[in-house]
Amino acid sequence: MHSPDLSDYSSPPSVFRRLSDEQKQRLTDVVDRYLADIEQGLPPRKEKLLQEHPDLAGPLETYLSSLE
Repeated sequence: MHSPDLSDYSSPPSVFRRLSDEQKQRLTDVVDRYLADIEQGLPPRKEKLLQEHPDLAGPLETYLSSLE
């Protein structure tokens, strides 16, 4: 499964614009894993992901909140 292209995300672009290319790729990978886990019936681990990726916490929180 592949998550939507985060560059097309409709939330405030400044949240994503500040990310480096490497951070954007990591964010995409984290979201892909998150969605794959949910599809497999595993419980969401939103708080754990935010703690594991503090440099992505803002954009990650914004994106994951939009999925709820």
